[in-house]
Amino acid sequence: MSAPDDYLDRNRAAWSEVADVHARHRLATLKAGFAAPGFSTFGDPDHVDMARRLRQVGFAGKRVAQIGCNNGRETLSAVNEGAASAVGFDFTPKFLGQARELTAAAGLDDRVDWVEANAMDLPVRYDGQFDLVFTTIGVLGWMRELEHLFDGIARYVKPGGHYVLEEMHPVSLMWDVRQSGGFEPQFSYFTEEVYVEEGGLDYYEDSDYGSREKSYSFTHTLSKIVNLLCERGFVITALDESPHDIGSYFPGLQDQPANPPMGLVIVAEKRS
Repeated sequence: MSAPDDYLDRNRAAWSEVADVHARHRLATLKAGFAAPGFSTFGDPDHVDMARRLRQVGFAGKRVAQIGCNNGRETLSAVNEGAASAVGFDFTPKFLGQARELTAAAGLDDRVDWVEANAMDLPVRYDGQFDLVFTTIGVLGWMRELEHLFDGIARYVKPGGHYVLEEMHPVSLMWDVRQSGGFEPQFSYFTEEVYVEEGGLDYYEDSDYGSREKSYSFTHTLSKIVNLLCERGFVITALDESPHDIGSYFPGLQDQPANPPMGLVIVAEKRS
């Protein structure tokens, strides 16, 4: 099947619907954490490759942007690890509201801004402003046309700056363990079919919160991701593949003897 023309609006509705559920799981803990000077969520063991690569690129003195910032925890962590300033972009006001609560707890209101924006059409007023832009797991999969996302990121990154991408590995998306209950691949690696999620988006506890919204996601091959970045003036300086289920999306798959790559981190430097 193909995605409806308004799939981004539907994804926004699904993301907004789960915002309060995520807040109940994590917001109080995160507020308490950010109340402590220098607190960072980059110590999360499920995201060690991303944290390692971001720290290698370095935060110190830089202006940083996160596209698809969720509740802002990684954006704030970048500032606490040395970034001079940061901007978090998300298309859901409820999650941006949580980000502002965490910002207040961290005392970083003068160094962090939050912008409601569609990642497929990023506002031009931030063009050429950032030394480092990053996206974390889940952003690419909600974009049917990666070209538009990467166009915006290429506009935002200064020459000599970096884009760091973390995502579920495209190979892992051949599996749907939660629905099939087994460990055989269900999809072609090269599928162009849209994946429709009807069970909600509580990836912390997979709870049934009575979701009424569908979300739509898309598979992009590794070669497509790399080529699109190269076509926009980026040079790939590092690429990591992980055997760990970084999104807690494939129960038991990482423990199989023939497990696929499940996590992907790419570091790209803007050369032109």
